[in-house]
Amino acid sequence: MFNATRSDEVADCIGFFLSTRSYEKVFIAGFSLGGNFALRIAADHGSHLELTAVVAISPPVDDLNGLRVLNKGFFVYRRYFFRLWKSSLIRKISIFPEYGIQSKLRQARSIDDINSILIPDFVPYMNPESYFSAYALTGDRLSTIKVPSTIIASKDDPIVPTADIIKICKNARLSIEIQAFGGHCGFIDNVWGASWVERRLSVIFNSFL
Repeated sequence: MFNATRSDEVADCIGFFLSTRSYEKVFIAGFSLGGNFALRIAADHGSHLELTAVVAISPPVDDLNGLRVLNKGFFVYRRYFFRLWKSSLIRKISIFPEYGIQSKLRQARSIDDINSILIPDFVPYMNPESYFSAYALTGDRLSTIKVPSTIIASKDDPIVPTADIIKICKNARLSIEIQAFGGHCGFIDNVWGASWVERRLSVIFNSFL
């Protein structure tokens, strides 16, 4: 189904892809959980993959706390993410019915319900606490980063609290940019949907060219 701890597997895929091509510079950018993956790959495989720079936008740092904040926050966000995730899983299960959790998913009424369905059977962890801790970025998890890396976060993110960002130990190669507004991966400039973060990514990566 999905296992957020398998960043080594993603790094292997990147390594295989790069082994068949030749690039002068290699950049990785990830949004939300993709940003969490990008940072772990930078920490664990950045030198081996010869990454030039990495940027993570709104990466979950401590998903256990993030889920608590989401459950206590504005119900619209909670409902949106629940419906989005549930509908995505139901589509996946329609392709792989052998997993046999169709009825359980349809009965799920919250994000916690979905976690209680997936975690015991599809990841090697007994409960959400141990699972979320396994890919958390807290403490010295990113201390081994040697690739220039940037975290872009927002104070009004309903899922990744600013308090979580400061749980990351300082690293000379890791910079953190916290914007006043941006929500979770939004960073929209105006009503026409212009993306501030797209321009920021371009500026960061072009600085290495």
